[in-house]
Amino acid sequence: MPLGVGQASIALLAYLGADERNEILSHNAERLMAEYAIAIADIEAEISHQLKHGYARGVEGSLLPEYSGLAIPILDHSGHPLGAMSCSMLKSRMTADHKREVLQGMQEEVAAMVNQAHGLLYLD
Repeated sequence: MPLGVGQASIALLAYLGADERNEILSHNAERLMAEYAIAIADIEAEISHQLKHGYARGVEGSLLPEYSGLAIPILDHSGHPLGAMSCSMLKSRMTADHKREVLQGMQEEVAAMVNQAHGLLYLD
């Protein structure tokens, strides 16, 4: 699955350097549109959302219209993405309260993982 599909990949792309992110999106653009009905402009809008709000969502209007999701990036000490914690669910379950609960739980888990692995995250 190419980067750009799903909320976890958006959480990762958001914390790459602009040149690297643009290269990846440019490389994947044709496939993203053909196989997933996802435009680069929509991914860029979701990256902006990630950077503003601290979590990623799936791209609206993709080939999985009944599903939505949330993702939290896992960053090293320099802000480089190591991974992401992601949750996918039916849109009908994504109420405001449920979204808050899921995000809080994911944020707590990511914080605990980073805290536990603190010494291992100082990679050069």
